[in-house]
Amino acid sequence: MSPRRYHLRHQTEYHYSDDVTSSFGRAHLTPPSQHGQRRVTADLIIEPEPAELHHHTDFFGNTSTFFSVTTSHRDLIVTSDCVVETDRTVVSLAELDALSWNHARDIVAPHAVERADVADFVAWLADEAKSEAAATSNPRPRRAAARAKAR
Repeated sequence: MSPRRYHLRHQTEYHYSDDVTSSFGRAHLTPPSQHGQRRVTADLIIEPEPAELHHHTDFFGNTSTFFSVTTSHRDLIVTSDCVVETDRTVVSLAELDALSWNHARDIVAPHAVERADVADFVAWLADEAKSEAAATSNPRPRRAAARAKAR
């Protein structure tokens, strides 16, 4: 599959009936660069301009942005404007179907904590299924055997 490019735009608007002298916020509006996805651009625009703006990476690897606006305002607009490029492996459902639930569980269990991203995980599981299918000439009997054991 060839890479796909997406332009993402999100805007949140706050409108107040009276003047507001301070607004504080935290935004999680910056897409991550990770396996299968590359952040090309990411702009976070806050109007009116914030007096403070701090970015940090949270425990899960997401960008978290804190801001404070200390000028008097009646409207607060937060806009995220990003471009991402994706290039993910196409998963063969037939190859995944060759695994029994019990066998898939045994493959997954040691990696459950480190595999937080579902798309990465599914691509990884597909590779495992492909390897398993290549290792045996006929994966179907194992599946039937696993079903028989479960009953």
